[in-house]
Amino acid sequence: MEKEKVKRLLAEGVRQKALQAEYGRIERNLNELLPMVNEANLAATELKRDIKFNTKMVKTLDPFLKDG
Repeated sequence: MEKEKVKRLLAEGVRQKALQAEYGRIERNLNELLPMVNEANLAATELKRDIKFNTKMVKTLDPFLKDG
């Protein structure tokens, strides 16, 4: 019983570290992407174009993973 509890806690710790790494990667990507989107919007405004660029985050689920 106790071994299973320790095993679950360790697995949860690994999962949390993986999530933190993924969030860090996403944050770095957004920090790189958002200034480009803002610049594109400024250029569109200066060119009097009726267009607005934005970002969209999409999470794809891996059907082979237990937790998605």
